[in-house]
Amino acid sequence: YALSLAGSQPDSAISVLSDINRHKLNKEWLAKYSLAYYWAQDKSGMDVDKDSLIRQAFCYYSVHKTLPLSARAMYYMGKYYTLTDSIEKANNCLEQAVELAKVHSDVETECLSTYALSKNERFFDLLKAESLAAYATELYTSLNCKDTINWVCYMLNEMQASAYNKHIEKALLIGDKALKLACQKGDSSIISLVFQDISFVYYHAGKPDSALQYSKLAYIYNETKDFS
Repeated sequence: YALSLAGSQPDSAISVLSDINRHKLNKEWLAKYSLAYYWAQDKSGMDVDKDSLIRQAFCYYSVHKTLPLSARAMYYMGKYYTLTDSIEKANNCLEQAVELAKVHSDVETECLSTYALSKNERFFDLLKAESLAAYATELYTSLNCKDTINWVCYMLNEMQASAYNKHIEKALLIGDKALKLACQKGDSSIISLVFQDISFVYYHAGKPDSALQYSKLAYIYNETKDFS
């Protein structure tokens, strides 16, 4: 039940899990408990850089890869390694997550893992990072139930990857699509984020006037008036 709540109602999932004595669970249920708890914490917006929980799930599902939850366990172990600057270990886990997600037809986990992998690959292979970012956007676009803000974030990741590779026209086209989506949503904070990333593209294109123009727009639309 907690696992079913972790993605959409993380606080409720944690409340349910708090009533369970994990020390009495067998290995299978301890793995589920650990995964559900880490999943709920992540969905609550916490960057969990301690592995005491997720490693329990990782160790169990590394042996039981035929189980559908194995992909999600690999993804969160990869996310943990990313937070602790162990990028090569992170990529190994994320690549496993992608493959297992394909096997289990878990498109959501495949999206998340490919997205995270594309960001990490910027340290090693910019072209691969761009390709992965585009694939992550394509996967997310194929989902029937899409969250507009998440969709925009996938596009912005792809736009950034294109900018790093000096594919400026392509990046700006993606930015234009992201801006239209953000405007349809009517969320000023996400519109601000799009403007800031378009500014980033112009900066990489060597066009500081345009970069400044869009950075100013980002500031205007940012309701929190973030100084940075």
